Amino acid sequence: MEVDLCWAYNRWVTEKVLPESGGRMYSMLCLPFSDPAACVRQVETFGDRQGVTGFMVTTVRAPAGERQLLYDGSISAMQERGLVLAFHSGPNWNEPVFRACNRFLSVHALGFTFYNILHLTNWVINGMGERFPSCR
Repeated sequence: MEVDLCWAYNRWVTEKVLPESGGRMYSMLCLPFSDPAACVRQVETFGDRQGVTGFMVTTVRAPAGERQLLYDGSISAMQERGLVLAFHSGPNWNEPVFRACNRFLSVHALGFTFYNILHLTNWVINGMGERFPSCR
């Protein structure tokens, strides 16, 4: 379902929203991070469209360790097009460490920080910066 939702959203944004903005709007499109091949297809299909500045992944499902290497194809495709890769985080009540929190605000505040730290740590430890030096 994630692949279809991202495809529909990215198509709508690039075919309706951005063209009708008269060049006043830009977007970072979503990637279906549960499917590495679909991520490449999204970048190849929508990455060159007017107003697209990059792609964003949701970090609450951050891949751990070697799994991140599965995304080399999409990162390479973004780098070739000069597109930005961004991480968007959020709360996740299912994370064991956050079960000690009894308020949404606590999980929300800690989740944004925790998942971005997790993603960036994996990025550094797996040498992504060295393999993709031009990826912004």
